[in-house]
Amino acid sequence: MKKNVGNIDAVIRTDLAFVLSYIYFNNPGIKSTLAIIGLLLAAHLLATAVFGTEPLYKLFKISTVGLGEGKKTNDNQ
Repeated sequence: MKKNVGNIDAVIRTDLAFVLSYIYFNNPGIKSTLAIIGLLLAAHLLATAVFGTEPLYKLFKISTVGLGEGKKTNDNQ
């Protein structure tokens, strides 16, 4: 599968996954449907960050690979 999640996007996804997981696991009284949906979203975000592919990006033909990573220059010329 072609990678469509860039490095910065993957870092943001990982951070959001950890925040959502932290909220779920550190609030024992929050085991509601909304909290479970948040945990599933965290799992999705982490999986897409690890594998580098977002199915919704593929559906809408979006890619964040290379965005915000600066222009690469060749200093040997």
